[in-house]
Amino acid sequence: MQLSREAAELLKEARLDPIGIHQFGHGPGEHIVTNNKEYLTESDARSRAVWKDAVRELDQKGLIEASNGGNFYRLTASGFSIADTL
Repeated sequence: MQLSREAAELLKEARLDPIGIHQFGHGPGEHIVTNNKEYLTESDARSRAVWKDAVRELDQKGLIEASNGGNFYRLTASGFSIADTL
């Protein structure tokens, strides 16, 4: 399965985190965190859009699924399988 570099990085890190991916906040206060790593450290809109798109890509490909009202994303069985090959 073809993944963007950012989506692949998030997936690899999320498989090591018992919570998965945590996305919270809005605008400049938004965060994407997994395995104790923050992915929205850049303040420019382009960088923020790339990482938000990576989460959306993983969700659309069925590799993660939203839980807790969409603030947390857990890997699916397919997500773990793909992450193990990265």
